[in-house]
Amino acid sequence: MYPLEGLLSLASTIALAALIDRPSAPRVGVYAALALADVYTHYSGFMLLGVHALLIAGYAVSRFRADGDVRVAAAGGIALAMVAAGYAPWYSHLFDSAREGVGHLPEPSWQLADLVFSAMLGLQRASDFWLAIALPVVGLGLWGVYKRRSDPYTVAVGAIALVPCIQLAYSIARAPVFDVRQASPYIPGFAFLLALGLLELGDYAADTLAQKRIGAPVSAAACAALALLMLVACADWYDRSPREDWRAAAAEVDGVAGPVYIWRGYIDEPLRYYTDRTFTAISPQGGSPPTAPGVPAALVLSHHAPDEEQAILREVSGAYAVGEPRTYVGVTVYPLTPR
Repeated sequence: MYPLEGLLSLASTIALAALIDRPSAPRVGVYAALALADVYTHYSGFMLLGVHALLIAGYAVSRFRADGDVRVAAAGGIALAMVAAGYAPWYSHLFDSAREGVGHLPEPSWQLADLVFSAMLGLQRASDFWLAIALPVVGLGLWGVYKRRSDPYTVAVGAIALVPCIQLAYSIARAPVFDVRQASPYIPGFAFLLALGLLELGDYAADTLAQKRIGAPVSAAACAALALLMLVACADWYDRSPREDWRAAAAEVDGVAGPVYIWRGYIDEPLRYYTDRTFTAISPQGGSPPTAPGVPAALVLSHHAPDEEQAILREVSGAYAVGEPRTYVGVTVYPLTPR
């Protein structure tokens, strides 16, 4: 869902900027459709909606003070109301997650905050040296946004970078609902701020050296180098973990007559998606799992369980003979035969 969330967040933000620029019924409809698709893709879309609401309010006040124009306020309010109405069937799930948090996500910490800012800059394994260089450039980008505040497109795209900050703050204040990977859809906002910062840096160099002609080439070269660096880093991030073949694993366990055991409860969600089964979560803490006498069973482990794998196998071996594993790109299925 993260690449789709990134696409929809950027598309809905640009659609909002178009609505603010020239309010009209078609632009209201386009924005509402994209924003609704965004919040249905991932809960963090509501954080983005909060940023969008602030943009609408800011530009509505500015236009009203300038010439009494209320079209931005009216169009933006109608669009947000359409999104709110369209999400009505799913509010109970949203409120449950917001209240209880997400069990497998880490508690907020300074280390998580450091990882988040590294990830938003496109480098999940960034060094402090890179952050020391990049964050001042982001600051220059924010200055560039301020200078161009009359342009809603510039301000709106730059504002995307606020979303992970809001998510992290909510996790600290209320419940753990945020992990580093959830920063990935909002990397375009930080990339945009970095690019603006480099443009400002190029203009400063041109002014300092009294060579106006070098400003644009210097900025372009810096942006190209930055884009290459971030693309390589994002590819490294993407390739670090396997994309599990849940469909194939589910097809195998769907034919098992007895219970299917899994390690860590969250991996039952993709398995349930492809099957009608229920799954029994176990942990490597000793004791035998419940058995169905004389009925074959199965154990499913994801690639996240390397350290606990042997302990889990010892746990189930008290009741079952463990057969040869079958691996499906990050998911391992062990056939279990009753002893």
